Amino acid sequence: MSDPLPQTLLVEETISPPQSPQASPHSPSEETNFRIEHLENPEHSRTFNQKTDLTIGRDAHSCSLVFPDAATLSRVHCKFFCLGREVFLTDVSSNGTFLNGKVVGKNNQRALRTNDLVSLINPQQPESTKLTWRFIAPEAPAALPSAGASDASNIEAHYKLGEVLGTGNFATVRLGTHRTNGRNVAVKIVEKKRFALQEGEFSFSSLQSEVEILRKMNHPNIIGVWDVYDDPKNFTMVLELVTGGDFFDYIVGRAPNPFTEDDAKDLFVQLLEAMLYMHDKDVVHRDLKPENILVHIDPTYQFHKTTDHQRNARNIPVNKVTLKVTDFGLAKFCKEQDVMTTMCGTPTYLAPEVLFADTTSKEKKAQGYSWSVDVWSLGVILYVMLSGCLPKDPQKGKVVYNKYMTSLSAECKDLLEALLKINPAERADLSDICVHPWLKNKTIVLRNKALKQDRLVQCGTLLNVHGGVDASSIVSAASSPSPLEAMKTSRSSEDEGTKTDVESDGDEKAKKRHRVEPKVVTWYWKKDLEKTELDPTSWQAYSEEDCERIEKAKSKGAKTAKVGQSGDYRISFEGMFQYLTTDTSKQRPVKRAEV
Repeated sequence: MSDPLPQTLLVEETISPPQSPQASPHSPSEETNFRIEHLENPEHSRTFNQKTDLTIGRDAHSCSLVFPDAATLSRVHCKFFCLGREVFLTDVSSNGTFLNGKVVGKNNQRALRTNDLVSLINPQQPESTKLTWRFIAPEAPAALPSAGASDASNIEAHYKLGEVLGTGNFATVRLGTHRTNGRNVAVKIVEKKRFALQEGEFSFSSLQSEVEILRKMNHPNIIGVWDVYDDPKNFTMVLELVTGGDFFDYIVGRAPNPFTEDDAKDLFVQLLEAMLYMHDKDVVHRDLKPENILVHIDPTYQFHKTTDHQRNARNIPVNKVTLKVTDFGLAKFCKEQDVMTTMCGTPTYLAPEVLFADTTSKEKKAQGYSWSVDVWSLGVILYVMLSGCLPKDPQKGKVVYNKYMTSLSAECKDLLEALLKINPAERADLSDICVHPWLKNKTIVLRNKALKQDRLVQCGTLLNVHGGVDASSIVSAASSPSPLEAMKTSRSSEDEGTKTDVESDGDEKAKKRHRVEPKVVTWYWKKDLEKTELDPTSWQAYSEEDCERIEKAKSKGAKTAKVGQSGDYRISFEGMFQYLTTDTSKQRPVKRAEV
């Protein structure tokens, strides 16, 4: 850790969702233009700012961007509005607005970041890019003073400092409020004189390195740094405020059996997305653990809050949680082919090769470690999520399952064992994880440039995330080489025999692991439009007879399929909704799942 402050950014706070752009005290001089760029048709792109909201839907009287013939859209489907330099998306639809492949939920609001994808229909559906936009924010004005350039008064000129949220050996964390836009932040004030005699893990240079790394990050699952101030006495960081405690408390509070496999998948994917982004930036965290992951709770979710985060945990469903990786004090810029030799990290989450890193050896390439140490830590965290405890002696090369893990699926156990391979050459890499059967039907947003075509992985299919390259391309991972192979570096013939590469003829074990067994297909219709799509109670399965009829029609290329005994309802495969044959305006979303 860069600073022994386990509760650095934690505070119990009641957050009210933003109400309107007028709530932000801004002046005309602070007007900022934001843009949503349509993935296919530039004529559907729009610019808006603090004075002009943007509303999309079918009603020309209520919306500034109108699609009158889009049957799946609501009269008013979604709204974009600004609070200072922050932009929020509000979902007011019946069928759902999707942010990066995940449904926002009716009347819910989400803050937007550059390159976020906003879809008005489920991204799984064909031609979804016809109603998908990429959000673009202008570059923030320079607000990060160079070393020694600012004085102690600068921070208070921009932020009103409030209560102390936490203290440690080297720093104090206070609640801060931006004087212009009202945004609450965590202000971490480090006293330089306490660092003066420190070396290694808690050195001032490590703190500066942490800031340098964080300033290059822009990801919803990584803590944000907004400002940095440096004066002769203090080094001050203005950080994103996260109010839900750390992931360790969230897990412990739900023990002894913290999460179902489905819930664990949702959380695991968030960490996987963060790691994909970090590694694409050539950053290795080296100290990934639940204590270094913060829990952001959807501010619109209402529950009885206490100051005890572990007690709160049982009352906070997983679909209301966003995980944020923090504490980059041990992180390091490192290319995938580079080797590190410094022994650092937390022993219980430490990969075996770090323990044997020989910093004195002249043959460091044979003794060091690389990116895969983060994958090991990810495996330990997944084990903890599913069991409520740390794995027993994982360095011995065998994953031991406790009594709470007896019902885990074979795919889940296979992934755990792939993540916790003693030999890093045999350990799963990030591309292996993305195409692993346990994550079938999950959405993985790739915000990186490791792929020449950055795309969104879902159910073995891919959709462009950055740039306009091949945005509507759908590629089956089951029938073609892994699209994520571009993320892998070239390997020697010896390495290919030990890596878990599904395309390697020499690795029968890997082939067996990634072989997808035949699945049973079930179709569902959404019976409760008020609940989010992530809530399983909002869906109703069709009868087995209906499922067979639907699947048969789909396989023949039909545009619709009849459901129900009377035939009063049909399913549209193009729009993925059920409709009443006598009144096509009465629609319900449908989905297809393989079990």
